Amino acid sequence: MEFDIAADSAGTYKCRGTQYDDFCPTQQQFESEGVVLTIITATPLENPADATAYGGGSHTFTCKFPNPFVGQTYEIVWSFKGAGDSAAQPMIGNGDVYENGERIIDGTISKDHTTTSGEISTELSITNVNGAVAGEYLCTIKWGRIFIKSNPATLTVRTISEPPMTTNVAKGGDAKFTCKTTGDAEGTITFHNAADNTPVGSVVATPVTVAGVVTTTGVLTIAAAADSDSFEYYCKATWSGNEVKSASVYLAVLGITETTPTAWGVQSKSALFECKSDAVLKKNAAGDALLTDSGKTILTAAAVTWEYYDTDSSTWKASTEDNRFSIQQSSIGTNGIRVSPLTLRDLASEEDGLKVRCNIVYQPDTDNHFFGATVTSGDMVLKIAQISSLTVSDAQPIKGTTITLTCTATGESAPTFTFKTGNKKSVDSTYFEEVSVIPPGDGASTTHVAKYVTKTLIANVLRSGTIFKCEADYGLALGKFEAEVTVTTNYDCSEVKVKSKNPEGNGATITATDLGDGSLKQTISCPADTDEARFELITGESSAESITCSKTTGKYDPPFLGRCQETKPLTTGYGKQIMTFESPAGTPGPCDPNTSGDYSPSAMKARLNTMTDSICGFRQFVPCLKADVPTCTLDLDKSGCSFDDQTQQLSLEYHVILNTPVWKVQEKDALVAYTPGVKIKFWDCSEDYSSFNDGKRKRRDIEDSDFEFKSFELHEANKSATGGESYSKDNTRTNLPAVTVGVALAVTLTIVLSYLLIAR
Repeated sequence: MEFDIAADSAGTYKCRGTQYDDFCPTQQQFESEGVVLTIITATPLENPADATAYGGGSHTFTCKFPNPFVGQTYEIVWSFKGAGDSAAQPMIGNGDVYENGERIIDGTISKDHTTTSGEISTELSITNVNGAVAGEYLCTIKWGRIFIKSNPATLTVRTISEPPMTTNVAKGGDAKFTCKTTGDAEGTITFHNAADNTPVGSVVATPVTVAGVVTTTGVLTIAAAADSDSFEYYCKATWSGNEVKSASVYLAVLGITETTPTAWGVQSKSALFECKSDAVLKKNAAGDALLTDSGKTILTAAAVTWEYYDTDSSTWKASTEDNRFSIQQSSIGTNGIRVSPLTLRDLASEEDGLKVRCNIVYQPDTDNHFFGATVTSGDMVLKIAQISSLTVSDAQPIKGTTITLTCTATGESAPTFTFKTGNKKSVDSTYFEEVSVIPPGDGASTTHVAKYVTKTLIANVLRSGTIFKCEADYGLALGKFEAEVTVTTNYDCSEVKVKSKNPEGNGATITATDLGDGSLKQTISCPADTDEARFELITGESSAESITCSKTTGKYDPPFLGRCQETKPLTTGYGKQIMTFESPAGTPGPCDPNTSGDYSPSAMKARLNTMTDSICGFRQFVPCLKADVPTCTLDLDKSGCSFDDQTQQLSLEYHVILNTPVWKVQEKDALVAYTPGVKIKFWDCSEDYSSFNDGKRKRRDIEDSDFEFKSFELHEANKSATGGESYSKDNTRTNLPAVTVGVALAVTLTIVLSYLLIAR
């Protein structure tokens, strides 16, 4: 019998039967014993509640039932209906749920084991919540065939349903991390640096809702990835302050790990460049290889190309445009590094500094989260091993000095250096004496310097110097290089004798000046002028104030220094006038000791030396005496006259002392010289000289017309104050030309006068 139990269905129930058939022709009734039906309320005291859980977290459902069968054994069963399931399925005793052999719910069921209580409680705890635990949960208690079921409770899960994956990217390429969330609402997705939790970049989020489940896809793009972007990232999803974090994943930036910064070669030989790059995907900062499920490393697919820099066009060109380049087969070592070689043959010295670079074209691998790009290396430079310079400390040394030749060569290792001159195998010891040889260092550098220190012995100006050569030997397989420089040894002017036309002992000084280029200048300086003497430098075609010795000739030009001419001050002067009479020899004349009266020696001296007579005397005709303020003084002792009766010549001679000495003859002449053609008068004077008469009758005064002069001549006596001759600059004696003046006069006396005047 079946019937729906209602609240009033409680009571005792019996089964009653009636039998009437062939075996029992008389109808009989049978009645069973009574069955007591007790009504138990089939409602849990507490149903599990709907809830929201977050990925990676935990959640606990609680369920309570009444216990009408105190003391009896009961069974508690939890059931789970996942998304897409048609019906709820019992969970295994420990609360776990498996799907396709994989546990999708990590649950724990607990219950109250006290059977004496009037109620029974149970809990289902779920840890490590993930998207698979979302669904309906219900609990059931059973006493044999009697059971009570709870209402189903819905667990909504908000979680990261698809976390980001370990990713590799070629340097310079764009890497992408993808993080997906699911839940009843859209989650806010951000990415962070696992080291310090700082946010990284901006995320592009795309939400999609299906059957009430919101799936949000967030993509973080690392543009132009660099080494600095290589670290661990995690994704964080946030709903109303509640957050879920993914596990950290690594971004490996692959690229060129090493190149040949400098490739060395020698002329006509070959050079090798190498480009090394990452060839396997990585999973962490330690560089461990990312493996397949079968444990194999994952290689990157890449193509290698090379370029060289064309200086003519200032562009990079493919190596295939020059057939001397050869790209060798790449190889991958056990360290996961791809080695890609390039060779260049037939090197030329002018290619020193040639630049090349490699390109690694990485192909993307989406299955293994590898983003490709082209990675270009830095410049690799070709260096030609050769002598870069040969210098000399002084290419124009002076004989006897020490010079240093410095030979600088480039190369991966130091060559063997040799110094020599001309076509010799060593240095010519006739011209140079070796002092020391300084070899290059230990070869740690690529620049190697050897020095040769030598002393110059002989001037080699006449043969235009000596060619020094430096030879750098890089070995039999590489070859030799030579460089040369010319050294010209010059004369030492300090050893050349200085010649001068100056007499020794006159106080002149000679000063030597080093002109700094090996030339030496000599300069003569005359003594300073004093009151007793003055000096003047005299030079000519072969002499000069300064002469210079050239290191290239070893001679002075001009050959002589000039001389210092000494001049004494001129303090005196004199002049002489000579008159010739036509009287017979032996006839006394003026100033003759045998003549008395007006023309006696004393009378004549008085007339000539007078300083007051306005007509007669030397004063009227000598410029320095004639001046209003005389600039000289007549020397009365030396001035006067004399007469030679045999030649009938009367000599009138004056001597003066200059008040102020002069230094030039011309200056003295202007003061002392007698004017040519003018007679010094001793007659027709303005003063009376009768005191010289001998008492005889005084004759009338003699007049100019009383004399008949035959002739008179004028000469210059050029004497210095010391009696020495005075010379002009060209060292020639100067005399005034003779002047002859003829004068015819009436004869009033028995004598005829002629005179010669020498003014000086």
